[in-house]
Amino acid sequence: MKKNYDYVIFSPYFGELPLYFNLWLNSCSYNKEIKFIVFTDDSREFDNVPENVDIIKISFENIREMVQDKFNFTIALDSPYKLCDYRPAYGYIFEEYLSNCKFWGYCDLDLIFGDIMKFMPKDIEQYDKISMLGHLCFIKNTPQLLKCFELKSNSSIDYKDIFSSNFHFAFDEIGDYGINSIFINNNLPIFDYQKSIADVVCTKPGMVLSFFENNKFYFNNQPRILSFQNGKILSYTLNKNKIEVKEYSYAHFQKRTMKFLANEFDVNNFFILPNGFDKYDDQNLKEIIMKNSKGKFKWFFKRIKIRSKALIKKVKRKNEIRNINKKNL
Repeated sequence: MKKNYDYVIFSPYFGELPLYFNLWLNSCSYNKEIKFIVFTDDSREFDNVPENVDIIKISFENIREMVQDKFNFTIALDSPYKLCDYRPAYGYIFEEYLSNCKFWGYCDLDLIFGDIMKFMPKDIEQYDKISMLGHLCFIKNTPQLLKCFELKSNSSIDYKDIFSSNFHFAFDEIGDYGINSIFINNNLPIFDYQKSIADVVCTKPGMVLSFFENNKFYFNNQPRILSFQNGKILSYTLNKNKIEVKEYSYAHFQKRTMKFLANEFDVNNFFILPNGFDKYDDQNLKEIIMKNSKGKFKWFFKRIKIRSKALIKKVKRKNEIRNINKKNL
């Protein structure tokens, strides 16, 4: 008998799945209340796929057709990256997979989950959206919110403009046109789940964490490392030569090349370091934390490169919005 889940998460991914996809799968297995659905054209078979994960083999072209069939205007979807703009519409696009769930959502694969449900609000039914960030987000499964992307924001552009352009707007996160602004503009409550995330900054050495508040990102610069321990993400920081331990809902490694630093390690108990995954060793925690908080010179150039690309993208986004507004006059 097929099990029904209260929470369904979608993650389309095209191209070769991340090196550590098996670790991602294993972290999903600890979150048994959630069904994870991965759409991919990666032809490889994976061992030990958890019961709560479906890997659906499909081409990008077929996904594009699936999306187009849901809209009565010509959509723009020339690359997998553009799918990020369609995330707020995943409940509508993939409606056949929802099976009367309470919440649907989307996630990235460049992360390792901890105990997701532990950090959910106790009064979850009072919220229409869980998290303001796109790497893991839940939206209440109601007829209105299946088409939440159609609701009005304070912006002069809307979902049709965004879905008709091949430019990436980050509709799932930012902008006065974005899905968060739409929810706020329509008095739909959002729970600040992002405060529970170990979101590792991609432009700084070590494992500096960022947190999102008042539509801005802030940094926690304490020296730290992370670990995955039997379904939990733990952070170890040095504070006045003492180790402090804190649990997070998941760890996110945007724009980081993560490698296996040991040939073998326990997939249920391992370190998450700035550049990869290693055997767990609680005997030398202080030394490991300090060792993995260095490398400022190397990261300076990476920071310049990433910030330059982000600035160029921001300028192009403003130009695209300006062009859309002229066209809509």
